[in-house]
Amino acid sequence: MSALRWLARPAMAGLYVSDGLDAIRHPKERAEQGEPALAPLARRLGLPDEPLTLVRVEGAVHLVAGTMLAFGRWPRLAAAALLGTTVPAALAARGREVSEPSARAERRTELLRNLSLAGGLLLAVADTGGRPSWSWWSRRAAQRAAVAASGAAGAATGMFGAIESVAGDAIDAVGDALTRAGAAAEHAVTPIANTVRH
Repeated sequence: MSALRWLARPAMAGLYVSDGLDAIRHPKERAEQGEPALAPLARRLGLPDEPLTLVRVEGAVHLVAGTMLAFGRWPRLAAAALLGTTVPAALAARGREVSEPSARAERRTELLRNLSLAGGLLLAVADTGGRPSWSWWSRRAAQRAAVAASGAAGAATGMFGAIESVAGDAIDAVGDALTRAGAAAEHAVTPIANTVRH
């Protein structure tokens, strides 16, 4: 892992690990605060309508995926999991109704914070660490499968050609044998027929 990744991943993951611990320790407070925005969002996404359960699940995902990202263990998968919780959080923050100017400013700051984190997580998802990407591996597997299929088709064509050639040779040999047998039979029958006629 390069020095930049060694610094950047834990820096980004620290917020999620801290947030996950807080959500697991104090789920009731967070569920009460987020319930007006969580319930409609949960219905749209097909998630359980219980805010306390959603807060606990989100906290567990933040804790586990944040720790994985910080230590560089499956960082792309961890970043994708964190991204999957950050986008709904940004939508939930946007959906809250507020009337006071200070609350609006706080909501705007939270939304921008979540969007910034989402951008960083997208970069982490795309970061291959110098190794080939998932799309490269899938293209390579498809190319190898196509080559194998082409080779199998060529082998099948060659096999059918060989079978056709052998069958043609066998048919020719049988035809030649029948011709010779017919000629031999005619040659043998002609003197007998001549004798019977005289």
